[in-house]
Amino acid sequence: MLEFVNSKTGARRVPGGGLDATAGTIDVLNHIALKYAAGTEKLSDLLAEAKKAVEEFGKDAQYKYAEYYIKVFNKLAENEGYVAKESARLDNIIRKGGLAPSKLDELQSKSNILKHYIKVITGKDEL
Repeated sequence: MLEFVNSKTGARRVPGGGLDATAGTIDVLNHIALKYAAGTEKLSDLLAEAKKAVEEFGKDAQYKYAEYYIKVFNKLAENEGYVAKESARLDNIIRKGGLAPSKLDELQSKSNILKHYIKVITGKDEL
């Protein structure tokens, strides 16, 4: 599949202008999410590891999505069903349409991050 990468933001776009399924995801934070799914470490330890990784990003283009991973870890500590519920909510908003292109990109990137959590937690690509 052909893909275009924005050199400033790193956003991956497919023909037609939409974002691909990896836009917004960050490899180092995905690996921390895998550790959560494996259940080998406490959530509080993983949260500390994720915060340390986010600090290393500084304020670059991916920083806001790195912060989103932290938010998801915090929400998981409160409610294990958060990821599925929030993913469904974002998908509904995206499906309805009528969003500004920048907002659509933001929601799609967040949705991609949540889908990664779902994939590692359940072992499935989608619910």
